[in-house]
Amino acid sequence: KRRLNDLGIPDIITVPRIRGGYPAEKPPEVADVLIRQSSNAGDLVIDPFMGSGSVGIAAARLGRRFAGNDVNPQAVKIASQRLREFDRYFEHHGPKTVFVARFITGLRVFAALLAGASRKMPWRVFLVYNLTGAILWAVVITTLGYVFGQSLPLLVKWVGRTGTILLIALVVIGLIIWRVRRHRKAE
Repeated sequence: KRRLNDLGIPDIITVPRIRGGYPAEKPPEVADVLIRQSSNAGDLVIDPFMGSGSVGIAAARLGRRFAGNDVNPQAVKIASQRLREFDRYFEHHGPKTVFVARFITGLRVFAALLAGASRKMPWRVFLVYNLTGAILWAVVITTLGYVFGQSLPLLVKWVGRTGTILLIALVVIGLIIWRVRRHRKAE
């Protein structure tokens, strides 16, 4: 008899509902917990009623293989499309994501896992981008700590002014990119 991987997980999994998605779609976060509890990396996860494929996405994120089916051909089409988009993203942006993730606290943990789950990034490419990002992050953080550690008021002044300018610049650039993409799709 197989035991659960973590007995500390509560019996009730609380995550926000998906509104406006596929009928009766479950959030991938629910499937994450169930898959983590009952399987190990590399195991095969089977969902015979896959609907929109949220279990498949969760399985891929956790490094599991996935097989799914549904009686509704539209569901199979939607799930297949979602899984292809997941793989396509890492095929095109995987190395950049692994590198940049080193600088973003929440993403640092998941980028490597997702890159491996997509199976679209060769191990050597992953290793080079991951190590380069880690070394650059360590050098930048150490240098900033040394430079600004000498003067806390200088740090507050730079972060306050520069942080505000960068935030405004990022918002403006993001809006421009969004408008350009929306305009291209309309054509």
